[in-house]
Amino acid sequence: MLRVISRTNDNRSKSHLTFNAAEGMDMRYLVILFLTLGLVFQSGCTSQARKTHLVFENENATYQELHQALEELKPVGHKGATHLQFKAVKSLRHISKYMADPAKREMGTRGVVFLAAFNDDLDVQRSCNSRLDTMLKDPNETWALKAVIIDELKKIMMAESGYTVESKSFFSGQEERVFIRPETGARENALEFLIDRFPDLSEYLQYLTVQAFGEFMQHPVTCYEKDGDVCTEDDAEDLAEWKDELRENIGDWLENLGVSEMIKLSLIRMTAASQEQNQASEPAAENRARFWLEKWADDTDIPKATRKLIRVALDKMEHLYPELTETTSASGTAIYASDESYRTLDLFDDNAFWYANAGKILEDQLFRPGPKSPQPATEAAASRTGPEDEFLQVPFEWIFAAGYSNNPKQKQLREIIYHESTRALSLGYQLSPADDPVFNLDRALTSATGESIWALDRTLAIIGKLYPSLLSQQVDGESLVDMLTKRLTAAQDLHTRRLYYDTLLEAMPYFPSIVEPALCGSLNREDLLTRHLVREKVAALQSPLQLLTRKKQVQERQADFFQSFCDQPIERKEVPAEQTVPETQLQTSPGSGEKPAETTAGPSSERLEDEPKPE
Repeated sequence: MLRVISRTNDNRSKSHLTFNAAEGMDMRYLVILFLTLGLVFQSGCTSQARKTHLVFENENATYQELHQALEELKPVGHKGATHLQFKAVKSLRHISKYMADPAKREMGTRGVVFLAAFNDDLDVQRSCNSRLDTMLKDPNETWALKAVIIDELKKIMMAESGYTVESKSFFSGQEERVFIRPETGARENALEFLIDRFPDLSEYLQYLTVQAFGEFMQHPVTCYEKDGDVCTEDDAEDLAEWKDELRENIGDWLENLGVSEMIKLSLIRMTAASQEQNQASEPAAENRARFWLEKWADDTDIPKATRKLIRVALDKMEHLYPELTETTSASGTAIYASDESYRTLDLFDDNAFWYANAGKILEDQLFRPGPKSPQPATEAAASRTGPEDEFLQVPFEWIFAAGYSNNPKQKQLREIIYHESTRALSLGYQLSPADDPVFNLDRALTSATGESIWALDRTLAIIGKLYPSLLSQQVDGESLVDMLTKRLTAAQDLHTRRLYYDTLLEAMPYFPSIVEPALCGSLNREDLLTRHLVREKVAALQSPLQLLTRKKQVQERQADFFQSFCDQPIERKEVPAEQTVPETQLQTSPGSGEKPAETTAGPSSERLEDEPKPE
């Protein structure tokens, strides 16, 4: 009996052990199942900000992957829930501040500018703008990042920045790609951002901002929605008001003693150039620009030297260039006569002759095919030969003369020569022959590099316009490209290297077999964004519309000149279709309309200083 009971207890014990083992196995399966579901749930709930940040943390991420991650974050920052927008802000601020790769920091910075514009939450805007303010004020921050802030704000102002969404058409049922542009308030805020901070920017950043303002002032009216041949939505009225507001602020800056005369001269020239650009199609804009220029010229609060420069700009707009033998111009501005050779530029002669007459000499005596001839440079070059061709030349010794001092008059003289020479070279004028031009260009770059980033920027901009003339004079293109490439390689600053890349890209249509290997060899050492930007610019290049002959060429858009670059096919960028509206539709008069709303993103202390990684 006892034996049976024992056996029974044994069986019960075994049965109990078997049950416990099965139960333990089931529990393990349940734990694994719950963990798996938790991971899936967590993965599904990961914010787009975190996903984007993970892509940027990947050291092997390609430009396309980074770009796609940023594009996927844009709709969240624009239309997403508030807490998701804040996560997007934290992610982009962290990327723009802490990433070691300059390309990633730059892309993150562009994202911060985007969120500041494509967002109506005041706290999000302040967080973005405080980060941008800190970067602009930081003396240790790179020129490249500061320049990209101004460039991205310019794109917002001109409605060129945005993102593309794909949706199915309700009527056709087919997929459509729609480009989402910044709203009117966002464009105005971007303009206000630059206007508010302009007086406190460094001189070089002010120069870059003036360039951005110049492009904005010449920006045509855009038709955003069209019903047949009728434009149902355009920015004509808003654009006119913004341009008038900018002109008013320029007037204030001309009176500001803290703004250098060089920047004031750039502002005056920018205003006159924008008027000249629009005068044929928009008489109203011409009147507004002239109204403001005349107002400044008569304003006794503006320094006398600045008022003289404004008068020169007014003269230029009316093409009032009398003979230099006269004592006064039509506007009453004094003109000095001189028997000196126009080819001789005595920088140490402080009798004010060159300062007062540089623009007129260049325009009347050197840059025209003949006295007061209305012929454009291109037509003149096609029809004229012989000794008179000297009037089609830009004097080498004027552009690259050594010995410019920091004397305000000499700095302004160089500014006048820079603008006039660059304009003439762009119209097809020739550089006057010089002994060993490559050596002289190298010496000019050495001088500019030792002076300032602004001086280097200008010198490279002029060199970029010389290639047609140098090719026609059979200057050794290989020596020139080698010299520029060596300087590019030696440059430590990323922004400086990009200036050299832009200069070399200008040479591509003229020395393609020399420039391409030089560019490709240098790009191997650059960050992935710089490589992408260079390839993008190459994709936009066209073969020269004017060959270096005396024959007139047909001014038509030619086929793509470069099909590949660095042994890789070039991807052509798709530009969103848009229509321009004749600017005669502008109805707003100077000073009319309501005062633009004040920006909500004023200067504030830097927020989120520790920039924690996004969750």
